[in-house]
Amino acid sequence: AYAEYNFGGLSLSFGQNYTGFTAANYSSQGTTLWGGGELGSIGLGAAYDGRQPQIKFAMDNGFYLIMMQPNKVDPIGLGTGLVDALLPKINLGFNYKSDALSIYPTFGFNYSAYNKDRAGIDDAVLAYEFATTFVFNVDMLNFKAQVNYGQNIADYGIASNMVPSVALWNVIKGEVINTGTLGGYLQASLKTDIAKFILGGGFVSGNNDILNDPDNAMTIFGQANFGIAKNLCLVPEVGTVMHMEDGYGNKEGTVMYFGTKLQAGF
Repeated sequence: AYAEYNFGGLSLSFGQNYTGFTAANYSSQGTTLWGGGELGSIGLGAAYDGRQPQIKFAMDNGFYLIMMQPNKVDPIGLGTGLVDALLPKINLGFNYKSDALSIYPTFGFNYSAYNKDRAGIDDAVLAYEFATTFVFNVDMLNFKAQVNYGQNIADYGIASNMVPSVALWNVIKGEVINTGTLGGYLQASLKTDIAKFILGGGFVSGNNDILNDPDNAMTIFGQANFGIAKNLCLVPEVGTVMHMEDGYGNKEGTVMYFGTKLQAGF
């Protein structure tokens, strides 16, 4: 639930709603085997943080600023009572839309620090994520893509468990180990009188100082959407999820899947 008030050129909303890392920026992939459900390449190229309690300022020209409850990140595991959140969790971005091209850049960051007087540790965790989604329409073709990069993105709140994505602690040096994550996806859709056909793929890579090499994973999928009645469609899909190798060179395997769903929209 959320409430919104429009001042004319500027709107203010508060409550639980989507952030700039929204479901509108999904791919069309039905599943990524990341826990089941309509996951649209989450964790395998698409950055998403769900619905969050927030205060949002949005302008009619597309700019927005969202403030949320900060995450108190504690890689050592000392307890959140020893961690201070110095700023609200912030998400800001811009939505540009046209008939042919739409661009949705968004940036979020979360900053927390250990209380030096209580924990005896003078270190902080900076978690951030930057993502841009592109949508391009030309006749019957539609192209959609996203690129994203971040640091400690799971600590920010981005859904991810395919590759490392959290801050760790170096016991010997007594400092935070930051984890960087790079991802993105690309899909192409062709709309015909028979059905809408979609091909796409996503990629994600996580790396930090502990790993020998980046931990990578990717997915490829093909999908068709057949309209069989008003507001009713049949959507078969085939795909594969390649876990590739972890950061230590161990092969993690590949999973292939096929499924179909009957979907009603109102």
